[in-house]
Amino acid sequence: SSLETKFFGCGAAHFVEHMIFKGTHNLETGKIEQEIADLGGYINAYTTFDYTLYKIVATCDNIDRALEIMADMIFNASFREEDFLMERNVILKEIKLGQDDINRRFSQLVFSSSYQNHPYKYPIIGDEELFKNITRDGLLSYYHQNYIPNNVILSICGSIEEKATLNKVKEIFDKVKPGNQPVSFFIDEARQIAAANIQKKENVQLCRLAFSYKSVSISDPYLYCLDVLSYILGGSE
Repeated sequence: SSLETKFFGCGAAHFVEHMIFKGTHNLETGKIEQEIADLGGYINAYTTFDYTLYKIVATCDNIDRALEIMADMIFNASFREEDFLMERNVILKEIKLGQDDINRRFSQLVFSSSYQNHPYKYPIIGDEELFKNITRDGLLSYYHQNYIPNNVILSICGSIEEKATLNKVKEIFDKVKPGNQPVSFFIDEARQIAAANIQKKENVQLCRLAFSYKSVSISDPYLYCLDVLSYILGGSE
């Protein structure tokens, strides 16, 4: 969601995740989950600030079909108008449920206070008013721009025969042509020169308190030390 460019704050990445499951030009709505279940497995997905992940778990002897389904749903999603409208309503309900959850509201307050410019300030699911501006055509253009082979990492593990599996991957995915790589850019935060204190009063039974610290770049070697420290300081009760 942090790479949505002109869709910043709209929750486009999460919306696409929903649409991927609604069917392809080869598989009707509901058929994806059903076929994976028939393979003795399950399918799931989630969206973060930095990537969207799709996961299929199936018995190893069904890996070829699992790969075919994965390629079909990722690169050949249908985005039917009726599915778009239905999932739009589903996500709007999810947004409102999130607004009813004090912990989610608190988390969003922390992020929107910590980031003034960077798109991390927006919830992954999208701001309700910005989300309502997404059209099917706009979402489809976002999908076609980002869901290209040169913007995807495919990971496989299990009791598989490596050479045969790689050959199958090439057979299936070579049919999909690379596209123009989306331009990723990161918005620098202005330097914070004083402490910021954000308070919000609500009619709830428990008080919530968070400290957010400006930290190092993701490429800084101290990042790993700070990860360990975060688990020591906040990884348990």
